[in-house]
Amino acid sequence: MVVPAAFLDSIVPHCCAAFGTQVARVLALPLLWAAYEREAPVSGAQRTLIPMRLAEEIQREWIHVGGIPDVNPVEKIGLAVVQNGEQMCLVTLRTHRHDNDGGNEGAIGMEEPKMGIEEQGTTGTPEYDGRVSVLTSQLLLLQNRVEDLKNELSSILADHKRYMVNMNTNMRRIATQPVVRALVPPSSEKRTIMSKLTKSPSDLFVLWREYEQGLDGGKAAKDYTAVERGRNKHTYSRRRVFWDAVVKLMARGYTADSAIDRISEAYGRRLSVTQVINQMKKDRMLGVERWL
Repeated sequence: MVVPAAFLDSIVPHCCAAFGTQVARVLALPLLWAAYEREAPVSGAQRTLIPMRLAEEIQREWIHVGGIPDVNPVEKIGLAVVQNGEQMCLVTLRTHRHDNDGGNEGAIGMEEPKMGIEEQGTTGTPEYDGRVSVLTSQLLLLQNRVEDLKNELSSILADHKRYMVNMNTNMRRIATQPVVRALVPPSSEKRTIMSKLTKSPSDLFVLWREYEQGLDGGKAAKDYTAVERGRNKHTYSRRRVFWDAVVKLMARGYTADSAIDRISEAYGRRLSVTQVINQMKKDRMLGVERWL
């Protein structure tokens, strides 16, 4: 709760001077509570907490700084001492939260635990009621911690999903920019790299590797010069229809493998490389791109 400095200066001026505002605010709360309660049960009898004149003075000062006359702004909360292993723990005896009509919004309240099981000679005693209050409060504390853990896990899961989406986007972007691997000869002598296409690649993946990296130490087909393409004119022109399709799919975000799978699915996985290329050449003449 917010305790104005003007109220502290008027009620506990010596505390403010000796200990500072923060300590004075803590010490002023019991006085403010007692000013509204006036009396409390002590050893089975009602006892006056503070003199009536002092209680009225504290209430006037509180109303003067904006407090509500008829509502005690301070809620008294019980504490229980319990043992957790080798540690001493203070358990707040509370079972619910409520909002007071006087504006003490979000204050912590006490509620007497409801007895669901009665045992002869134990229920109704102060010791039994105290144990039930402690267990009820600990259960509420565990429930609050479970809810906090759920919220934290939900936040971590949302961050993980965003991370995975960003990673997938980056991976697809990298896949559209294949890495050029330079083959370094083992010796300092220059070596002539073969620029001849294979006769019969076993599948479409081998055919794409021939275009991208080269086969059996040969030069990648995509790096052929005009002269080298002329040497393999017939084979190069036939296979280019497949290579162009893969490049176009990769430009749309597919990886090389997923693009080849899409082409195989479009023309039939049982067809040979030659049959697929023949079908793709016919589609190109008709202006059809069934793999898109």
